[in-house]
Amino acid sequence: MKTTRLPLVAAALLAVSPWSTMAQTVVTRPAPTASAAAPTKPAPRVLTPDEKRETATVPGDLRPEGPATPQLSIPLGKTADKPTSPTAKRGKTGSAAGGINDAVARCNAEVDDNERAKCRDRAAQQSRSR
Repeated sequence: MKTTRLPLVAAALLAVSPWSTMAQTVVTRPAPTASAAAPTKPAPRVLTPDEKRETATVPGDLRPEGPATPQLSIPLGKTADKPTSPTAKRGKTGSAAGGINDAVARCNAEVDDNERAKCRDRAAQQSRSR
């Protein structure tokens, strides 16, 4: 078959196809919908004020089913001895609560290396004198 007749054949097929589908008479049933297929439970009935009053409880009248269980903290490993000296409780001297020594931080902020070294020496002498 030559390619010059290809458009003619395609047009003929398109013209014949609607006539062939119209000639077929197939009875199709409508597909069942999802809501019709599955029966649903009826919605719960809303209680009237009189019914609510009859089933109400006094505030503070509800109690737990069993006794309340206390929450305990039980250590499961070996614990270190507690420090007894006041210096051991305080921790390192010269450092803030966050663990950063402010004097050293100020010294590190200096621009010149010589100034940093001098500042660190002064901070070390001050911490020794405390």
